[in-house]
Amino acid sequence: MHQNDQGPLKIILASKQHERFAPIERGLWNAADTEFYEADSAGAVFEILKSKDIKLVIFDDTLADTSGLDVVRVLARQAPFVSCALVSDLEAEKFHHETEGLGVLMQLSEPLGEEAAKLLINSLVACGLLVDNYVINAGGEQ
Repeated sequence: MHQNDQGPLKIILASKQHERFAPIERGLWNAADTEFYEADSAGAVFEILKSKDIKLVIFDDTLADTSGLDVVRVLARQAPFVSCALVSDLEAEKFHHETEGLGVLMQLSEPLGEEAAKLLINSLVACGLLVDNYVINAGGEQ
């Protein structure tokens, strides 16, 4: 794990099948100082948000009790400064239409591997959640 003065980037992985996020979790952990929390339902996401300084929630398309998109809609109103990424197989234009104004950082597509982690890291740098010298392996070089 890589250290920085800001402390770890705290991330919720929201899915009813957490093993799906293992490759992207590994990619993020290898690239930056991160701390992960798992949630399988909307309620679990909001419980974690109450007690931790979460900066990013990565939502699967389906949680145990609702869709990831439905939780994003609520999160946008209740915690508008928390960034989100959402796994979705929607066509890009439809995804944009469905998530416009909700603060979704990016759409993640299957498979959720190292390439998805790199794209997410680049988006986190672009929006200022990670600074360039905080990211070690985002471009494959140091």
